[in-house]
Amino acid sequence: MTTAAALHADLTRVLPAGPDWACSARHLMEVLRTTAGIAYRFPRAAFGVPALVLDTAADALIAVVEALDTENPPAPDYQLLALPAFRLAALHETRGALHRALAGDDGAEHLLDTLELLTDPNGFGILVPGLTPAGALRDLDRILAVLDLDLPAARMLAATHLAGRPHTPAARTALAQVTAAWCAIGIST
Repeated sequence: MTTAAALHADLTRVLPAGPDWACSARHLMEVLRTTAGIAYRFPRAAFGVPALVLDTAADALIAVVEALDTENPPAPDYQLLALPAFRLAALHETRGALHRALAGDDGAEHLLDTLELLTDPNGFGILVPGLTPAGALRDLDRILAVLDLDLPAARMLAATHLAGRPHTPAARTALAQVTAAWCAIGIST
């Protein structure tokens, strides 16, 4: 597969069905979407990544929120999400920009200023009172830990579910392995 084709592929991700692991996704999406809007207005400002990357990362978080908000989840223990690879890449680029901003990199100074305006540990943030830029990065790291989980067991679980055989011994074994991986990264189910 070429690099260009890989960036357009949909990646099927297995997510914990309970929304607790991604409870901050909606807030992060709002912060990234607003930051992208500001970055579009000031294209020469140092946001660490282009506005389109921030916008695309927000779209990825919307997909996570929508997957977890479905009224009829496909399984009681997990949820499937088809996420385009370019959206996952945008989340990683945004994470890198947040790291650089928090480290004081001049190439991301406006990103930090904007995040501090939108969030505030003293409860005065415009969008998410009580959240800090470092807290936003921790929340994004937690979400990415689940989205990056690409085990053979996760692929097996997705395949058996999509084939209409989610209760086979192979599917149960795969679910046990995926659940153990979630627990290993601090996600309880």
